Amino acid sequence: MNNGKYCVNCGKEISLSTSFCPYCGASQPANSSVTPNNQVTNYQGYVAPGVINSTKKLFRDTFKFSGRMSRADYWWATLGFAILVTIVTVIGFFLLALNYEIFEDETLLGFGMIMFYAVIIVIGFPGISACVRRLHDANHSGLMYFISWIPLVGGLILLIFMCTEGTKGPNLYGPDTYL
Repeated sequence: MNNGKYCVNCGKEISLSTSFCPYCGASQPANSSVTPNNQVTNYQGYVAPGVINSTKKLFRDTFKFSGRMSRADYWWATLGFAILVTIVTVIGFFLLALNYEIFEDETLLGFGMIMFYAVIIVIGFPGISACVRRLHDANHSGLMYFISWIPLVGGLILLIFMCTEGTKGPNLYGPDTYL
């Protein structure tokens, strides 16, 4: 089939007039295609979620508190973010322990702790902006993030909001996120 398009879900070639993939049954947007490396794109620049793509998007949009973030993008980015934080933390504590072994004093421990907290503050921004954009996808105000400050139940309520499906179609915060 030379004059076709590719399914946004499974990547198999389908005819241009097809609204649903005959292989996987996924609905096909009118203006979408799959690139040769199987990244789903459309004219708005959408790239399919995955650990690497979503984590790149998370850091690229660190200070972007407007717009929407799909549920899949959010959770893939959260996984990628957790992996990066774990790696940086392990390396940091390893270097601190190595430093303590070499110098055998605690003079640099304070500096290490200051750097640790600075990194925690810096890496907090991408998580907060992603959370706000995820709330926007579910048609909630970004100020709902502050519900997480309620002791014991706030984090659980926010987790439920993060797991809910986003609004289909455009909403107050922007166009559909496609997933």
